[in-house]
Amino acid sequence: MLQEMERELGLCELRPVERDVLYAMHALSADQGEVVRSDAIKSHPLCDGIPPASFHRTLKTLISLGFVQPAPHRKTGAYLCVTAERA
Repeated sequence: MLQEMERELGLCELRPVERDVLYAMHALSADQGEVVRSDAIKSHPLCDGIPPASFHRTLKTLISLGFVQPAPHRKTGAYLCVTAERA
């Protein structure tokens, strides 16, 4: 069932690191509201061990693919997951 949901949302096309960052964002957005700070994402257990350059490259990729967007009315380091809107 989970694999079918991932396929419907297009998550099966993502690399494992991209899925981990996205899943961490979803988990954190449930705890912190819609906006998630990049430092909170980096410190999530799913993102433990991702080098900083890879983390930022992954965020840029998720933004370009439409899974994530920069939070409006925030300078930097705050993001919104928009995966549900893609379905």
